[in-house]
Amino acid sequence: MKKLTIQEIANATHARILAANLEEAQQKTICHVTQDSRQAGEESLFVPLKGKNSDGHDYLQSCMEKGVAACFTERERLCYSWQNIIAACSIYPLWVSPAV
Repeated sequence: MKKLTIQEIANATHARILAANLEEAQQKTICHVTQDSRQAGEESLFVPLKGKNSDGHDYLQSCMEKGVAACFTERERLCYSWQNIIAACSIYPLWVSPAV
């Protein structure tokens, strides 16, 4: 996959970036997209899906603790202490982890 910056992803999804360090968040790169939290790692964008037996949103915090660059979410309110946040339009906000 071609590396994309958070700013490029925000532009493509009509997102509004909310971050403690906006410039740093805009330049963070994504080179891997996954719906499997076990495959998520640095420079990954985790896309949690709701299934019949599980909800990928239940793995958001563990993904962020693993150091993923960002996560989409349907949940409007998260109680995690992440500094850099991207809020995408309508359905999926995109939460960006702080720089390590």
